[in-house]
Amino acid sequence: MQLSVFSTDNQKSGFRLQYIEVYNWGTFDEHIHSIKPLGETSLLTGANGSGKTTFVDALLTLIVPEKRYRFYNQSSGSEKKGDRTEESYVLGGYGTLNSESTGATKTLYLRENKDSAYSILLANFCNEAQQEVTLVQIRYFVNGDMKRVFVIAHKSLHIEDDFKPFDLSGNWKRRIEQQYNKGSRKQVEWFDVAGKYAQRLTEVLGMQSTQALSLFNQTVGIKVLGNLDDFIRTHMLEPRNMEELFQELKKHLATLLDAKRNIEKSEEQIRLLKPVQEHYEQFQSLTISDNQLNSALQTAAVWKRFTHDKLLEQAVEEGNDRNKIFERQIENLRTNIESLIDEERNTRNQIDQNTAGQRLKMLEKDLNELSKKKKDAEANLTLFTDWCNILHLDERNPADESSYSRILKECNKAAMRLERENRLNDEDDFDARNSLKSSKDEKDRIEVELNILLHNKSNIPAPLINLRKDVCTALKLDVSELPFAGELIQVKTEEYHWQPALEKLLHSFSLRLLVPDKHYKKITRYINQTDIGTRLIYYHVKDHLTLHADKDTVFHKMEFHPDHKLSAWVQQQIIQNFGYSCVDDEKELERMEKAITLNGLIKSRDRHEKDDRPGKNDPGRYVMGWNNEKKKEALIQQRNKLSDQITTAEETLQRCKNKGDRLQKQFYALSRIQEHTGFTSLNVESVQRAIHKAEEQVKELSQSNDQLKSLTLQLADILQQREKAQKDLEDLSGDKTVLQGQINEMIRHRESLTLLLQHITETDKDNLLAFQQQHAATMADVTLDTIDSTYSAFREETENKVTEVRSALHKAELQLNKSINQIKNPSTAIAQRFPDWYGDVQSLPDDAAHAEEYKEWLDKLTTENLPRYRKDFENFINDTITYKIGGLSEEMEKWEREINNSVVKLNQSLGAINFNRLPDTYIQLGKRSVPDTTIKEFRNNLLNALPQAANWQQSKFEEKSLHFHQKVQPLIDSLDENEAYRTKVMDVRNWFEFWADEKYANTNELKKTYRQMGQLSGGEKAQLTYTILCSAIAYQFGITREGKNSKSLRFIAVDESFSNQDEDKATYLMELCKQLHLQLLVVTPSDKIQVVQDFIAHVHLVQRVNGRHSVLYNMTIKELQQKMGKA
Repeated sequence: MQLSVFSTDNQKSGFRLQYIEVYNWGTFDEHIHSIKPLGETSLLTGANGSGKTTFVDALLTLIVPEKRYRFYNQSSGSEKKGDRTEESYVLGGYGTLNSESTGATKTLYLRENKDSAYSILLANFCNEAQQEVTLVQIRYFVNGDMKRVFVIAHKSLHIEDDFKPFDLSGNWKRRIEQQYNKGSRKQVEWFDVAGKYAQRLTEVLGMQSTQALSLFNQTVGIKVLGNLDDFIRTHMLEPRNMEELFQELKKHLATLLDAKRNIEKSEEQIRLLKPVQEHYEQFQSLTISDNQLNSALQTAAVWKRFTHDKLLEQAVEEGNDRNKIFERQIENLRTNIESLIDEERNTRNQIDQNTAGQRLKMLEKDLNELSKKKKDAEANLTLFTDWCNILHLDERNPADESSYSRILKECNKAAMRLERENRLNDEDDFDARNSLKSSKDEKDRIEVELNILLHNKSNIPAPLINLRKDVCTALKLDVSELPFAGELIQVKTEEYHWQPALEKLLHSFSLRLLVPDKHYKKITRYINQTDIGTRLIYYHVKDHLTLHADKDTVFHKMEFHPDHKLSAWVQQQIIQNFGYSCVDDEKELERMEKAITLNGLIKSRDRHEKDDRPGKNDPGRYVMGWNNEKKKEALIQQRNKLSDQITTAEETLQRCKNKGDRLQKQFYALSRIQEHTGFTSLNVESVQRAIHKAEEQVKELSQSNDQLKSLTLQLADILQQREKAQKDLEDLSGDKTVLQGQINEMIRHRESLTLLLQHITETDKDNLLAFQQQHAATMADVTLDTIDSTYSAFREETENKVTEVRSALHKAELQLNKSINQIKNPSTAIAQRFPDWYGDVQSLPDDAAHAEEYKEWLDKLTTENLPRYRKDFENFINDTITYKIGGLSEEMEKWEREINNSVVKLNQSLGAINFNRLPDTYIQLGKRSVPDTTIKEFRNNLLNALPQAANWQQSKFEEKSLHFHQKVQPLIDSLDENEAYRTKVMDVRNWFEFWADEKYANTNELKKTYRQMGQLSGGEKAQLTYTILCSAIAYQFGITREGKNSKSLRFIAVDESFSNQDEDKATYLMELCKQLHLQLLVVTPSDKIQVVQDFIAHVHLVQRVNGRHSVLYNMTIKELQQKMGKA
């Protein structure tokens, strides 16, 4: 049953003010000043400026502790409402002093010393059940800052008895704790935050919410209502903290977005990892092929030695067999030759006994000598002709003395030509050797550089990297703590065409080592005491000023390492020391004090510099950047170019050697011709004529002697047989010697192979056989004569394949490293979109050799992470939409129902109040939905955000995701983007507009509708204000709630509310409060006492003494009337 606010049996039900005590508050100084209404309506009066409002502000401070809901000095004009503060009240501000000389205004205080100033406010309330609530607030200063202590006691307390003596050390608080909170029941509650105190205050005094405190504040200074609609919405309807629901919803959105971001990040990572997997599989395949080819080369080398040994073994056996045959043949020939020698000797003896035979013998001797002379001449002529051929002479076969002389003259010319060719060949040889040495040295340097680049990402030259490593090792420092400047800067990708110019400009700065302040002393000590073997410049990095770069300067072409703490210092160095404007042409260059062109021309005021020396534009010498892939590519290209130069130099050296050998042969031939004895030793024709003459003489003698002829023929036949046998013997002996040499050589060759083949096992032999069968097309029919060429051809073919595979492997490695780099160093857009990207990839390897981890990561992302993230996202969608959005919608619907119920309850209360009489009327509140399109749109969006399908939980992931992106996220984003919009649409009270209807009591017919107060007279405004206000007070203070009348606040204060009202309207307020059984503290000047004197029981008079402090006098209304009667 609804309990009417006007049917209470006890006219003093609820909590009523019993007494207020203030100490050191405003002008109430040094003493405890108090009023004691004792639960009755009373009057606080006094002259203007006496301190009435100061006392009311003390009461207001106790009941409305939060500054945002409280306004001091409400009875004054609006221009003075901000003059008074808690601090000015505690210090006792009582006036101002103007300086005529300076024009400055100084506030005068009763308690100027903050170290000793403090203030205590205390108010006691009690209900008919003798339940007491004492509110206390203490203020003091610590180091110039005001401290506040809030107290709610469930018993009667007094400043004098309970808070004195007061001290800053807190003994007074310990004393109260000891006295009232000793047992299990705590009678005194302490608060250090106004909000918690306010919340507890509303609970113990039975108010609806902390909104009641704001209503109390408004009641103190109420004159007339402004906007009726706003007042009903703000003070008569309960607020709700929808912000917490929204923030919870926003957290779920953040969780959802995190899940979505995880999905998007995983999908992006999968997208970038797929090329890594593809290139890695290609890289692995090529690596396997390379290993197989290298293994084939190694196996082929062993196969060649093993097969060669077996072929040699077979050849030695065959050679020994042939040797035995040669020995038998030689023995037979020797026997035959001995028989022919005996036969020759007998025949010669017979010829010697003949006279013609003796002459023939002499002629034969001469023929032998001439034949020998002819052979010598022919040999000499052959040599001489060969020498001429070597010298490429025009005449090469001298026929007579004149041609011989011409050849000698031509040799003199050839000598000069050979000297020139030899000198040029020596020069070419010298240049080739220098080129070979310099190329090999440079290639070795690049190999060292590449080796270092493979182990770190820096572009800094190897000597400086090694020096830093030595320093860090010696001092036990992390290398990352001592960066080179170049490791923290690089040219932006979109400005890459500026890199050659900026590398020249910043080259020296990039090679500077950066030493943080904490390491400076030990680094300096080490460098000073150590022979570092190279040149080093380092900076002592200290705190720096922050400057901003000019537009279009070098700074804007650069990017700085995002994760290093010294990047900011490097940025400032670039701004301060390299503030060159980047220009495109000479015209812009002329206008600038400091500038650099794209072609590398640097201008600094009058000084201009451009460095195009060889190598200055070489990417292999670049030093900036924290990724060295491009530098490695440049160095690899240089290495390949140097390899070509080395090959060319070696080929040149071989040509010079071949040419030198040829020239040496020509020099030898030239010297032999120049040293030759003469044409006689070459005259074969002259010797041939002498031989012919001797042969004619032998022929004539032989024809004249038949016996001699017969013997001669026999001897010739014997000699022919012997010569043939001797030749056959020599040939066989030579063949045997050659064969034995071959056998010995093969034996020695086998011995040399023994060490290499002694560890070959039977399994190895089987493998070699399988290898030969695998390559049967080329190796099946190999012989000792073809094994070298077969092996060479196989090796050459395989090495060509190795070259091709390694070239492809290098390309695959570059592509793989590039793909890895895209993951390790993603684009700016990806890094900004996924800030935790670097954390995912930081532990992953940088080189292609260990890219298996990326493949494992891809498998994990594809099979585990992405499905899990999608499942999490789906669960979060279900939770957000089903529970959070649905809960928000239900909460707003519940709030809407409560608003409807509150309006019904308020109308029940208003229906019992006579607003006007004759005829009697009453006030009713009206409401309807606002025609605001913003609110309508929000309500529709909220409804649309809820799933409409009954089987929505079983919908596909894509459908849920689409619903979230199209319906849920836009709703939450719109609320989050604009706090004013969110406050408006999520406050259900704003969904309606309110007004007041005046109706006839007897017929309930509408008499008049009140929407704007401006349409009413002053009296009507006041009457409607009091009616609506009292109804709101009854609702907020808990007076209307059944069964809780004793636990409801029945006290309000009004400050000078009757200043401009007639007595009838003032009486209306007093009668209305009496009907509600509200205790009222009326604050009004003494000239308005007659308006309220019939309704008050006590009078509290405030007076100002000497314009400084205020005093209070308490009396009953009867005592006041008696004094006024005597006067």
